[in-house]
Amino acid sequence: RLSLYDELGEDSRPEANGGCTPVWGVPRAPLIVFFSSDQGATFLNPIEVWNSSGACLSNNSSDGYNQELSYPAISQRNDGDLEIAFTLHRRAIAYVRIPASEFNEAP
Repeated sequence: RLSLYDELGEDSRPEANGGCTPVWGVPRAPLIVFFSSDQGATFLNPIEVWNSSGACLSNNSSDGYNQELSYPAISQRNDGDLEIAFTLHRRAIAYVRIPASEFNEAP
């Protein structure tokens, strides 16, 4: 489809050309955080932040068809805990706090 918001009708913005080819309709879930202690050579101790079907076949979020988890942002607090925010089903912003004790434990 031409635009993420094609269901909204006419759009006066120019079409984007070049870059990558978008992929639509693939599941966007679960949202998982992995940890690496060797500069990214391996990733262990996955923590599932949130799960859903991940369906993203519609831009219509009001009917509940869209179950995607998207646009995650993560930051670490001074106490070591992780704060994660992401778009939940294109309806809201979800917030999850993961205590440092959960990811500092050995596998």
